[in-house]
Amino acid sequence: NPVVMIVEDEWLNRKMLAVMVSKIAPSASVLQADDGEQAVALFRERKPDLIFMDLQMPVKDGFRASEEIRAMELENASGGDRCRIVAITADVQPETPRECIAAGMDHYLSKPVEKEEICSVLELWIGRERPEGEHAQ
Repeated sequence: NPVVMIVEDEWLNRKMLAVMVSKIAPSASVLQADDGEQAVALFRERKPDLIFMDLQMPVKDGFRASEEIRAMELENASGGDRCRIVAITADVQPETPRECIAAGMDHYLSKPVEKEEICSVLELWIGRERPEGEHAQ
């Protein structure tokens, strides 16, 4: 079963994203962190398959947390799959997606995030089972 971590300092945003992920991928375990420092610690413990990472947070921002996660993966390179990191931000400056990729992130979504975008990301990076009664369109 996939493990998905949501890193977001705004409680309501974190909760809404957790609900969306749980509905789209009911077999996924959802971890939550409210800053980059907690995200790095949780990554070290649980090694999630996918991280939705806010960029602007107190204590440690999403860029720094992503860089530290990538450094840990390099140190512990054992041929396993790399965790996918998806930036989620209200920052829509043209250079932001490039900065995210430079920090080691794999994908970029701008807020407000729609359910369809979360669904596409989950399908792209971890696959997705459809909840009972839902059919492909």
